[in-house]
Amino acid sequence: MNEELRPMQVDTYRAIQAALKGYKVRHEKVPIIENIDNAKEAHATLVKIEITSDGYLKIYNNGEIMTEAQFADYSKFAVSDKNPGDQSGMFGEGAKLILGADFDVSVITISDDGTDFQSCYWENGKEGNRQVLITDSGDYRGPKAADMKIDKYGRAMANRLRTAEAGTTQYIKMPQANIDWIGRHVLETINDNYLACILSGDLDIRFNDRKVESPHEIAFHSSKDFKVTAENKEHKGSCDFYISDEVLDEESKLTNVVMTTYGKRVKTIRNETIEASLQDKLKGKVTCIVKCDSLSEFVTAAKEDFRTNPAVTAVQKKTADMFKAFIIDNNFNKGFSKGTKGVQASRNLMSSIFDKISSMGLTDILPSKVSHKIKMRSNSGKEKGKSVVRPAGAPGPDEIDNDLVPLAPQQPRTQTGDKEGETSTYEEALAGRLSVKAQRQRQTGIPKIEFNNLGASEATVIYNIDRDAFMLNLDKTPFKETYSHDKNQFNIHTRYIVFDWMMQNAITNGALDLTITEVLDYYKNFHQDSWL
Repeated sequence: MNEELRPMQVDTYRAIQAALKGYKVRHEKVPIIENIDNAKEAHATLVKIEITSDGYLKIYNNGEIMTEAQFADYSKFAVSDKNPGDQSGMFGEGAKLILGADFDVSVITISDDGTDFQSCYWENGKEGNRQVLITDSGDYRGPKAADMKIDKYGRAMANRLRTAEAGTTQYIKMPQANIDWIGRHVLETINDNYLACILSGDLDIRFNDRKVESPHEIAFHSSKDFKVTAENKEHKGSCDFYISDEVLDEESKLTNVVMTTYGKRVKTIRNETIEASLQDKLKGKVTCIVKCDSLSEFVTAAKEDFRTNPAVTAVQKKTADMFKAFIIDNNFNKGFSKGTKGVQASRNLMSSIFDKISSMGLTDILPSKVSHKIKMRSNSGKEKGKSVVRPAGAPGPDEIDNDLVPLAPQQPRTQTGDKEGETSTYEEALAGRLSVKAQRQRQTGIPKIEFNNLGASEATVIYNIDRDAFMLNLDKTPFKETYSHDKNQFNIHTRYIVFDWMMQNAITNGALDLTITEVLDYYKNFHQDSWL
């Protein structure tokens, strides 16, 4: 028997509730997050959030208003004219998610262009009978409130129309306890999710008529654009660098790489490698806000992470390299100032370290090479332009890069004849007469080692990239005990500590890709020699 198929029935409340539970924050925060997302997509410059005297959460934005067709779709769940990667919202779900709460909720939305308005009403029923109910008949629109259909819902919308402004306004009614909780956590919600907008000034967000400011004394430093390609698609974005006057704790969600799409924070990544490379006085104070809107299609339903995807991995790797290069370029890495100098150690001391790491095949751990690789990855994504590193005065390698160049001057390509097998005079003149032209290769010298009394608060060993020099702190163990008393022990400690610093610097900055076993073997190899 042939029967016509019919659409599957859906419990709308349960479907919306499941989507709401995808969020990892309290349900009361969701309308604020979703409305600000929608405001940004409507190109708003102003969002106003207010707790009204009669207990409504009012959220307004001055962005582009919806057309009649868009407003008709507005009351439909999971219906949207947007595409993945074109938005930060949830494809027609966001504004309705609060209807999935397990407490009473009603929502009035008014879209007003200053001449005509459109309005609709939603609610989620009553306890024991939860269902999503809406009005979307088109009878609740016109140039003034008197044009609205007058019924229970029309009167409720007409009352709100008096305080609506040109733009889009949503009025959300909840139990008073929930409204009170929102009032205490509005600023926290905004700062957790939209601090990038506040810092950049892209969006003016106000709560109870007061502009929301950053809770941290943090200043913009610089910005750098990037682009990466993954799965044949180009992703463009920027890294905005900020420096705080105070140490930013974990609760600030600013330590230390902040991934955003469309101005909303998706994820904060604490990169311990980057943090470890900073000077002590800057630890916890430097932030990179990554802006890459095209990654929005990979944001999870909870909006607090990305799905695993090659594009996400590529952007995160690229921006980490850019952060490291930013630290190096601005001399924020562990080091001492150009003006700080000390007693220079014997050149043989560093030569002995280099000779050993050279015999171990570890010349890539030299800090100048590590810094060079970081900057190459930051600029091009590739570790190109590698330096040839060898001790000063050492002979060059037996094999050199070369170009083949003619010994004879170039001659016109005249033909001696048209018969098969005849050649040009140019080819005859050059046959078997090619020379090798050597290509000059850049050499990097051996880092200096200097000693100075830097104070007990400074690190034991620090490195200055501009001078390619290590500074050993004579006020720290083991140098303060051995410098003037036991030269052999002092030299042993110097060799071991400088080697350890170079190894850790290379590993943390991705210049060495080693297993734990391989690292331990290198340490064992280095330490097995007698240095006395």
